[in-house]
Amino acid sequence: MLFPALLLLCFAACSNDGDNGSGGQIASVTKVELDKPAEELFIGKAGAANTVQLTATVTGTNLADSDKEVTWTSDTETVATVSSAGLVTAVAAGEATVTAKSKKDTTKTAACKITVTKDVVAGNTYKTTSAKRGTSADSMDDGVDANNYCTMVFASNENTWTMTPVGDRMSGMACAGSYSMKGTAVTFTITTGTMAGKTMDATVTSDGLTITWPVTEVGENQFISAVYVKDVVAGKTYKTTSAKMGTTADSMYERADESNYCTLVFAASENTWTLTPTGGNLVDWAGLSPGTYSINGTTIIFTKGEAKMTATVTSDGSTVTWPVINAGEGKYISAVFQKQ
Repeated sequence: MLFPALLLLCFAACSNDGDNGSGGQIASVTKVELDKPAEELFIGKAGAANTVQLTATVTGTNLADSDKEVTWTSDTETVATVSSAGLVTAVAAGEATVTAKSKKDTTKTAACKITVTKDVVAGNTYKTTSAKRGTSADSMDDGVDANNYCTMVFASNENTWTMTPVGDRMSGMACAGSYSMKGTAVTFTITTGTMAGKTMDATVTSDGLTITWPVTEVGENQFISAVYVKDVVAGKTYKTTSAKMGTTADSMYERADESNYCTLVFAASENTWTLTPTGGNLVDWAGLSPGTYSINGTTIIFTKGEAKMTATVTSDGSTVTWPVINAGEGKYISAVFQKQ
């Protein structure tokens, strides 16, 4: 009697192997599917989503509710994160793959490609460091100099931009329009001016400092290209937190205080600047301006007449630093300006 009892016990145990609680049948996962194979998210774009909810569907045979659960992961959490419930949140510009993996069968997965675009141009002002035109792609001439350039201003809360030319060489370049971004690609749609109706595909650096328009045919025998650099000082006012002066580079002393300072103002749409001193300690600085400037990244070249000075600005435009400069007539100066 002992042997038949053991045999019956063994049969009962074997019949429950793989049982998921659904009538003793073996549960198996066939596949995992997502409701969205790809999705684009945005950072800093008005009216655009920076999150998306993904839903995973697990199919198979004899699956209980617990067999349909998945684990969510992102392969690049610096770009996009995902919660345990499948909510994806944009973190920074770039691409990430979000994967849903079956808990029941970890070999079954589904993925969604996430592209995050950060609107790094909204609210910024750019100026051309190069603007070429010609009758063919090989015959273009660059017309940009201190008196001939274009200013491009992007609205802060709309996908719109306006181009304003300065100087005779830039005549005919006045235009405006809308734009769309995906990653570091920017598509410009021109709605006004002589190029109305045209679109241009350009690129922008991930920090938003430089926009490049490639060689583009905009009309019959008309080709253009341009490079725009973010002007982080345009339209801003700065005030000295330090203003030193001396007869030699080694003998300078601080002249700025609450009653003695200089105000540095950059024009919003022109490459001009003005320095205004307040207080008797800095009265000699009145003769340093007005002048023009050019900017490339974090380097600013200040010009007044034949004199030039190379200074630096932080990438966010908060601080302008003048190095030690020989201002002539036995005068050496340096200064630090903070945005007001």
